[in-house]
Amino acid sequence: MRLRLVSALALFPLLTASAVDVTSTFGAAPAPEPAFAPQAVVVGAVDGPDVSSYQHANGAAISWPAVRKSGREFAIVKATEGTSYVNPWFARDYAGIRNASMVRGSYHFAHPGRPLASSAQAQAAFYVARLGDVTVTATLPPALDLESSGGLSRAELIVWAQDFLLDVRRLTGRTPVIYSYPYFWAHQLGDPAALARYPLWMATYSGSVDPAASLWQYSETASVSGIRGAVDMSRLMAGTEWTAMSDGTVPTAWPASAPGPAQRVVPVAGVRSAVVTWLPPDAGTSALTGYDVAVVETGQALHLAPTATRAAFGGLVTGRTYTLTVTPRNAVGAGPTTSRTVVPVVPTSLVTTASAASVYVGSSVTYVATLRNRDTGAALAGMPVEVFSRPLGSTTWGLLQRTTTDDAGQVRIVRSPTRSTQLRVYYPGQPAVQQAAETSTTTLVRTRINAGLSHPIAAVGVPVVLRGTISPRFSGVVVARQVWSHGAWRTVATTRTGGAGSYAFVVSGNAHSTTYMRTVVAANHGRAPGYSNQVSLSVR
Repeated sequence: MRLRLVSALALFPLLTASAVDVTSTFGAAPAPEPAFAPQAVVVGAVDGPDVSSYQHANGAAISWPAVRKSGREFAIVKATEGTSYVNPWFARDYAGIRNASMVRGSYHFAHPGRPLASSAQAQAAFYVARLGDVTVTATLPPALDLESSGGLSRAELIVWAQDFLLDVRRLTGRTPVIYSYPYFWAHQLGDPAALARYPLWMATYSGSVDPAASLWQYSETASVSGIRGAVDMSRLMAGTEWTAMSDGTVPTAWPASAPGPAQRVVPVAGVRSAVVTWLPPDAGTSALTGYDVAVVETGQALHLAPTATRAAFGGLVTGRTYTLTVTPRNAVGAGPTTSRTVVPVVPTSLVTTASAASVYVGSSVTYVATLRNRDTGAALAGMPVEVFSRPLGSTTWGLLQRTTTDDAGQVRIVRSPTRSTQLRVYYPGQPAVQQAAETSTTTLVRTRINAGLSHPIAAVGVPVVLRGTISPRFSGVVVARQVWSHGAWRTVATTRTGGAGSYAFVVSGNAHSTTYMRTVVAANHGRAPGYSNQVSLSVR
């Protein structure tokens, strides 16, 4: 509900009689600030700055009476960071706020880390040790400033935050506040239900604020009398029970409770298997101790750590419906069980054969892709498939066609590639019914090359010419002349093709013998090396 003017005045037991005047209580109209959602703002806004050592440049003190006179009702001071840093101005500012008849608050800047429980407990104890008694009037609950993941996974970060907040609650008797900003809240945590029992202090400087927020840090560049330089400014949101938040003598309900239900529980069907994933729940009034995850129909059960977010089960029967359950636990007991059903998918086999693994430019290749049920071997007819290709060495696939398998579960593709090519056939499967599958094959396309001798018979020392052309006819392509020697082809000379793709070698025989030769065109323009016909030179 909206905070009425009269009730707002009653919330500050430390105010003097003169403070009952509307102007002195709420101050003059503040300077223009970023727009906010009108329906979410308290009538006669209750706002205040949050400060740290940055507001004490060159050792300048803050005049808290001046801050109060400017119409600010509360202020929050950074107390600690990690387990070693204490704001050197914290004690003076924390006392000064109270002495100026304002509501005071504090926060700890978190350094999440492992081991989760001991790291959270150490930082909570370090923070609380600097606060003194917070179950007094005009004192806000302790606050956790969570802006860094510390390298933790999402589940680890949530559990770390829960452990810290639970430790602070145990040590102080106050339900602490959690501070964050929209991107971190949505993407690093992304699980608001897990932290819903704690008041939210949200920083956003344009547009409206999360409707669940109790405090809205709406500016980081505010100007406040008594404070040098720019300062963050926060505001109480409509519907927030300010009396309970600002008066530590008002107890907050905290009955012993088990965890809430696991969040975002999603089953994923596999081949004779299933996986279930989730995010942490509200931990309840004590830290999570783990999860019980089970398959009802088979009795398979896993007992997992509090940071677990995934469980996998095998040995399931294709086509049968199974119920997966996730139950969180803490020291109080088991939370609600969340159930999801899943049907293991039909395993598929997709194989592609090619009429040739390598061809010369201009030749055609026939590809046959066959889709079957991997369990039974039965053909899967009428199934949609997509055919892609890409030049060998490229990273980008191009769609060739969309088609369906025939009665034999096959798709035929005939191509005449001009360069070495990879072909990929993809079956998207049917969600929760059949497994997706894909297959690929590579075809090497070779440059054509021919070779011929000007004279196949020559006298000793009389040169002959070995010549030929390549196709396609590119100039500057390396061609090697090879001879058969000692059981292998050996390169003895190289040249490059001319403008019409032609080449030539001058060959002389220096002994009475027969020499077997061929020419080899190097890889070029996306094609593999090509080999000519074999020729022989007889020297007499």
